This record gives sequence, C-alpha cells and structure tokens, in this order.
Amino acid sequence: MNKKVVHYLAILPVTIFCVPFVAAYTNSECAMAKELADDGIVYKESDCRDYHLDRTIYRQEVAALALRVAEKCNIIDDIPEIEDYDCEDVFYDVSSTRPNSWVCRSVEILADNNIVTTSRRDTF
Repeated sequence: MNKKVVHYLAILPVTIFCVPFVAAYTNSECAMAKELADDGIVYKESDCRDYHLDRTIYRQEVAALALRVAEKCNIIDDIPEIEDYDCEDVFYDVSSTRPNSWVCRSVEILADNNIVTTSRRDTF
C-alpha cells in the first residue's frame, strides 16, 4: 500500500496543477481518486466530479493529507483525534482557533515527527 499511496499522491497534484482547465476527468484520474478514498486518504465521494480534481489544493490540505498518509503507512502512530488535540500555537501562520484549528493539529504533529520543517514562533 505504501508504494501505491505515494504513487497516487505524486500524480494527483501534477494532474491538478498541469491540467487546471480540463472539465472532464480521465478514467485513470477517477480511479486514482477512488483508490485514495478506499485507502482512507481522501473522503469518499459518489461521483468523480465531487473530488474536484481541477481545483487548487492548498498547503493546509496537503498537510492534512500528509498526516493521513503518515498514519496509514505507520510512520506516525497514536495520532490523537482532532477533538482530543490541544494545539500549541507555535507556528506563526497557524492557530488553534477557526478557521485553522484542523490544520494546526496536522502541521504540529508532522513537525514533531520531522516530516515538515519548522518555522516556529519559539525559534525567533
């Protein structure tokens, strides 16, 4: 599964950024999205259009996806549920208050596990 997930996550952004104005999706793009959903990486949708493969993906969404991949690939264990996580607010551009409460958990856990680099407030 690790190789398949990494393969799809590598191809999906290329599809999103290199073909931004394509309204129809290829069968392989839909199949990739559905397999990622089956693996619990993205949310399952009933129709390929609902995956919004032509939409820009934001860094907050990349962080959330990276955390799911790290969990599925057993790189990070025992990830607390979002309601059980107390954000430390150590990143200057992420906070524990809305609208970033969900991303705060993702980036702090990824940083604590050396998956993303840090630009923490406490290092300034």
